[in-house]
Formats: sequence, C-alpha cells, structure tokens
Amino acid sequence: MIDVLPEHVRAWLATLLTNGVTAATIARNQVILSAIFTTTLNDQITFVYPGKGMKTPPFPVKPRVIITPEIELTQEQRLHRSICTISAEFTRPRPVKRHKVLDRRS
Repeated sequence: MIDVLPEHVRAWLATLLTNGVTAATIARNQVILSAIFTTTLNDQITFVYPGKGMKTPPFPVKPRVIITPEIELTQEQRLHRSICTISAEFTRPRPVKRHKVLDRRS
C-alpha cells in the first residue's frame, strides 16, 4: 500500500474511462478504494492519501417524467393486475383430501 501514489490512482481511473466503464461503476469502485485508503491512513500504514483529488465522471442526468392521469392509470392497472395474479395463486381451489372415518364403537 505504501507504493500506491496519487498518479497510480489517476492512471487507473484513466484506464477505466478508456475501457468504456460506466460512470456508476467507476463511482462504486472509487468508494471502495477510498474506504481502503482511509483505513490505511487511519492505521498509519501509509502517510499519503493516494485517493486525494480523485474525480469521477459525472452521471448522465435522467430526463424527468411528468406523470399524467393516463400514465398513472396504466401504472395502477399494472399494479392491480399483479396483485390479482398473486392473489389467484393463493386462492385457487385445492383438491380436498378425503379421510376415512373409523367406527370406534366395535
């Protein structure tokens, strides 16, 4: 861990970017690497924080969807359909087992 320097981390990030790794994956990996570096710094294994200044690429912004009554109705219908499917599994008739009644009077 002592041999890892900020330039190595920057080179690793550049490699991830050139290999087409998504921004979310890079951010996840950066969180894990940061936790490792923080632990080594706190345990005094290293005295340089190699992750300092690590910048991850920005996440793409999702377009906002305005829910109209039509969209809400279709979502409600899908939810209703899935609930009906699940409840049909639990309420379907099962075959009744017939037990023989023993006569204990004899």
